[in-house]
Amino acid sequence: MAQYFVDPAGGQTELDRFSLKREGLFYIPAVLGTDGGRDVFEFPRTSNENTFLGFDEAGQIADSEVLILIRTDATGFSKNGGIAQRAGSVTAYAGSIIGSNRYRLFSIVNATGSIVADPNPAGIVTTTYSYIRQRITGNQIKIRAWDETSSEPTSWLVETTDTTIPAAGFSGIYGDTPDPFYVAAWSLGTNGDPAPTSAVIAGPETPINPSITDLLATSARLNWEQG
Repeated sequence: MAQYFVDPAGGQTELDRFSLKREGLFYIPAVLGTDGGRDVFEFPRTSNENTFLGFDEAGQIADSEVLILIRTDATGFSKNGGIAQRAGSVTAYAGSIIGSNRYRLFSIVNATGSIVADPNPAGIVTTTYSYIRQRITGNQIKIRAWDETSSEPTSWLVETTDTTIPAAGFSGIYGDTPDPFYVAAWSLGTNGDPAPTSAVIAGPETPINPSITDLLATSARLNWEQG
């Protein structure tokens, strides 16, 4: 189990944690940008074919939860961008915000997409920033979506099953749109861990640098010697 958090404010190093797994026909590479004064990953164009970016540090996994903070310039009914899970070169679960204030999850096999879920989350305006949390465990799929300024719901918006893509793959970002979309944060939890909402803080099991251990030991000895 592991948790990862990606913050565009970290610059190119953060964006380089992803690599292209499937390139759409007219894909323009994602770039660092600013949107309303915040640092973002800007996807200028991913149309008109499915594009998957995978998060390389976690490798290929079957069970994962992804959280994304995203908005789009689009106002129509076309797909835009969102979450990729179990992504490879020709298959993925691909979730996308829709310009009509919807969120739609597809299973994609050999460029053919089938709708798995198509909720219309209350209070979501896709031209402003919204959180999407998507969990896939076995054949179980759960989705939450909420406006950035609201609290995360305690219940799932969608709970469904799908067996189209059982194999492991990369978690990451999905795009299929001629319109720009912007990612202000992205995180991942693997094998039962939740995707975090902020940077992961090292826990008590995190190894300590030996030089720090020596310093702490020296400090303790001096304190004891000095009473």
